[in-house]
Amino acid sequence: MSQRTLWLAVRTPLTMLLLLAFVIGVGSWAWRQTITPIPKRPPDPCVVQKVGPEFTAKNATLRILNGTTRSGLAKNTKLVFGGAGFYVLKVGNAEPTEKTYIAGVAADSPEVVLVRSYFPADTPFVADAEQYRDHAVDIVLGADFTVDKLSKTPKTSVPLPDGTACLPPYQAIAD
Repeated sequence: MSQRTLWLAVRTPLTMLLLLAFVIGVGSWAWRQTITPIPKRPPDPCVVQKVGPEFTAKNATLRILNGTTRSGLAKNTKLVFGGAGFYVLKVGNAEPTEKTYIAGVAADSPEVVLVRSYFPADTPFVADAEQYRDHAVDIVLGADFTVDKLSKTPKTSVPLPDGTACLPPYQAIAD
Protein backbone atom coordinates (compact mmCIF):
# COMPACT_ATOMS: atom_id res chain seq x y z
CA MET A 1 0.00 0.00 0.00
CA SER A 2 1.43 3.37 -1.00
CA GLN A 3 1.62 6.44 1.21
CA ARG A 4 -1.02 8.16 -0.88
CA THR A 5 -3.47 5.27 -0.48
CA LEU A 6 -2.75 5.15 3.28
CA TRP A 7 -3.31 8.91 3.59
CA LEU A 8 -6.63 8.70 1.71
CA ALA A 9 -7.77 5.86 4.01
CA VAL A 10 -6.79 7.69 7.25
CA ARG A 11 -7.70 11.27 6.29
CA THR A 12 -11.48 11.12 6.87
CA PRO A 13 -11.42 9.28 10.25
CA LEU A 14 -8.61 11.57 11.46
CA THR A 15 -10.60 14.67 10.45
CA MET A 16 -13.67 13.30 12.22
CA LEU A 17 -11.66 12.68 15.42
CA LEU A 18 -10.27 16.24 15.34
CA LEU A 19 -13.76 17.68 14.83
CA LEU A 20 -15.12 15.51 17.65
CA ALA A 21 -12.36 16.75 20.00
CA PHE A 22 -13.18 20.35 19.02
CA VAL A 23 -16.92 19.87 19.67
CA ILE A 24 -16.23 18.21 23.04
CA GLY A 25 -13.85 21.04 24.03
CA VAL A 26 -16.30 23.80 23.05
CA GLY A 27 -19.19 21.94 24.69
CA SER A 28 -17.21 21.55 27.91
CA TRP A 29 -16.37 25.27 27.95
CA ALA A 30 -20.00 26.21 27.24
CA TRP A 31 -21.27 23.95 30.04
CA ARG A 32 -18.84 25.52 32.55
CA GLN A 33 -20.00 28.99 31.49
CA THR A 34 -23.64 27.96 31.88
CA ILE A 35 -23.29 26.65 35.44
CA THR A 36 -21.01 29.46 36.68
CA PRO A 37 -23.09 31.87 38.78
CA ILE A 38 -23.37 35.45 37.61
CA PRO A 39 -21.49 37.73 40.00
CA LYS A 40 -23.69 39.96 42.14
CA ARG A 41 -23.80 43.54 40.93
CA PRO A 42 -22.13 45.90 43.40
CA PRO A 43 -24.31 48.66 44.83
CA ASP A 44 -24.30 51.99 43.09
CA PRO A 45 -22.10 54.55 44.79
CA CYS A 46 -23.77 57.31 46.71
CA VAL A 47 -24.36 60.78 45.33
CA VAL A 48 -23.25 63.84 47.30
CA GLN A 49 -26.27 66.10 47.75
CA LYS A 50 -27.11 69.25 49.66
CA VAL A 51 -29.45 68.20 52.49
CA GLY A 52 -29.22 71.18 54.83
CA PRO A 53 -27.36 71.95 57.97
CA GLU A 54 -28.44 68.68 59.58
CA PHE A 55 -28.84 65.09 58.45
CA THR A 56 -32.28 63.81 59.48
CA ALA A 57 -34.12 60.50 59.30
CA LYS A 58 -35.76 61.46 55.99
CA ASN A 59 -32.30 61.33 54.38
CA ALA A 60 -31.35 57.85 55.69
CA THR A 61 -32.04 54.62 53.80
CA LEU A 62 -32.45 51.39 55.77
CA ARG A 63 -32.72 47.69 55.09
CA ILE A 64 -34.24 45.83 58.05
CA LEU A 65 -33.48 42.11 58.08
CA ASN A 66 -34.91 39.45 60.39
CA GLY A 67 -32.23 37.06 61.63
CA THR A 68 -34.62 35.12 63.87
CA THR A 69 -37.40 32.58 63.53
CA ARG A 70 -39.96 35.09 64.84
CA SER A 71 -42.33 35.86 62.00
CA GLY A 72 -42.90 39.51 61.15
CA LEU A 73 -40.16 40.94 63.40
CA ALA A 74 -38.55 43.02 60.64
CA LYS A 75 -41.93 44.16 59.34
CA ASN A 76 -43.00 45.33 62.79
CA THR A 77 -39.65 47.06 63.32
CA LYS A 78 -40.18 48.85 60.00
CA LEU A 79 -43.19 50.54 61.58
CA VAL A 80 -40.94 52.08 64.23
CA PHE A 81 -38.31 53.35 61.82
CA GLY A 82 -40.77 54.28 59.07
CA GLY A 83 -42.79 56.21 61.64
CA ALA A 84 -39.62 58.06 62.64
CA GLY A 85 -39.19 59.21 59.02
CA PHE A 86 -36.57 56.77 57.75
CA TYR A 87 -36.80 55.49 54.17
CA VAL A 88 -37.02 51.70 54.54
CA LEU A 89 -35.81 50.28 51.24
CA LYS A 90 -36.19 46.60 52.11
CA VAL A 91 -37.64 44.35 54.78
CA GLY A 92 -36.51 40.76 54.56
CA ASN A 93 -34.77 37.81 56.14
CA ALA A 94 -31.13 37.23 56.99
CA GLU A 95 -29.05 34.31 58.18
CA PRO A 96 -29.99 33.37 61.76
CA THR A 97 -28.05 35.38 64.32
CA GLU A 98 -28.07 35.59 68.10
CA LYS A 99 -26.97 39.22 68.38
CA THR A 100 -28.54 42.23 66.69
CA TYR A 101 -26.06 44.30 64.71
CA ILE A 102 -25.92 47.34 62.47
CA ALA A 103 -23.88 47.50 59.26
CA GLY A 104 -22.92 50.50 57.19
CA VAL A 105 -20.15 52.34 55.41
CA ALA A 106 -18.41 53.80 58.50
CA ALA A 107 -19.15 54.39 62.18
CA ASP A 108 -18.91 58.18 61.78
CA SER A 109 -21.17 58.36 58.73
CA PRO A 110 -24.27 60.49 59.57
CA GLU A 111 -26.80 57.82 58.64
CA VAL A 112 -25.03 55.27 60.84
CA VAL A 113 -24.74 57.70 63.76
CA LEU A 114 -28.47 58.43 63.51
CA VAL A 115 -29.50 54.74 63.35
CA ARG A 116 -27.12 53.68 66.12
CA SER A 117 -28.71 56.25 68.46
CA TYR A 118 -31.83 54.06 68.45
CA PHE A 119 -29.95 51.04 69.82
CA PRO A 120 -28.07 50.32 73.06
CA ALA A 121 -24.44 51.46 73.03
CA ASP A 122 -23.15 47.86 73.07
CA THR A 123 -24.92 46.96 69.79
CA PRO A 124 -22.21 45.71 67.40
CA PHE A 125 -21.43 47.65 64.25
CA VAL A 126 -19.94 46.19 61.06
CA ALA A 127 -18.22 48.63 58.70
CA ASP A 128 -17.76 47.69 55.05
CA ALA A 129 -16.94 50.58 52.74
CA GLU A 130 -17.35 48.49 49.58
CA GLN A 131 -20.61 46.68 50.35
CA TYR A 132 -22.27 49.80 51.76
CA ARG A 133 -20.86 52.34 49.33
CA ASP A 134 -24.43 53.42 48.56
CA HIS A 135 -24.62 54.65 52.20
CA ALA A 136 -27.65 52.52 53.08
CA VAL A 137 -27.68 51.00 56.57
CA ASP A 138 -28.55 47.39 57.38
CA ILE A 139 -30.20 46.54 60.68
CA VAL A 140 -29.96 42.79 61.24
CA LEU A 141 -32.28 41.78 64.06
CA GLY A 142 -31.00 38.92 66.19
CA ALA A 143 -32.58 36.65 68.78
CA ASP A 144 -31.73 39.20 71.49
CA PHE A 145 -33.84 41.96 69.87
CA THR A 146 -37.06 43.34 71.25
CA VAL A 147 -38.64 46.66 70.29
CA ASP A 148 -38.62 47.83 73.91
CA LYS A 149 -34.77 47.83 73.78
CA LEU A 150 -34.88 50.74 71.32
CA SER A 151 -34.02 54.14 72.78
CA LYS A 152 -36.89 56.33 73.92
CA THR A 153 -34.85 59.45 73.12
CA PRO A 154 -32.81 58.81 69.96
CA LYS A 155 -31.08 61.54 68.01
CA THR A 156 -33.36 63.29 65.53
CA SER A 157 -30.54 64.83 63.50
CA VAL A 158 -26.79 64.86 63.01
CA PRO A 159 -25.06 68.18 62.20
CA LEU A 160 -23.33 68.40 58.84
CA PRO A 161 -20.40 70.84 58.67
CA ASP A 162 -20.87 71.64 54.98
CA GLY A 163 -24.57 70.76 54.64
CA THR A 164 -23.93 67.90 52.21
CA ALA A 165 -24.26 64.15 52.62
CA CYS A 166 -23.76 61.13 50.42
CA LEU A 167 -27.20 59.60 49.69
CA PRO A 168 -28.16 56.48 47.76
CA PRO A 169 -28.79 57.37 44.11
CA TYR A 170 -32.26 55.80 44.16
CA GLN A 171 -33.52 57.92 47.06
CA ALA A 172 -35.01 61.31 46.32
CA ILE A 173 -34.63 63.97 48.97
CA ALA A 174 -37.92 64.30 50.82
CA ASP A 175 -39.09 67.90 51.21
